[in-house]
Amino acid sequence: MAGVIGSPLSSYLMIAFDGWHGLSGWKWMFIIEGGITVVLGVLAWFVLADKPASARYLSDSEKQCWPRHSQRRLQALPRMRAPAKCWRSCARRSPWR
Repeated sequence: MAGVIGSPLSSYLMIAFDGWHGLSGWKWMFIIEGGITVVLGVLAWFVLADKPASARYLSDSEKQCWPRHSQRRLQALPRMRAPAKCWRSCARRSPWR
């Protein structure tokens, strides 16, 4: 879906803004698309909740259910290896041994 929308938008920006204020079209594409990304990131910082307990869009029963659910998921994960073992496995030529 991103390719269906993003590719034509990028092509349009490069063609339409080519030479505007002395910048190439690809530079304008990065400026415009990067600006949108920065604005959405700042907006997400203020809109999204830090924890389920502070989320306005969750009901009280959902807020109570989430800690139990997340605790069960954490217990189901395999134990992490010690960092030294991870580095040793990365240094091996064939990590599957």
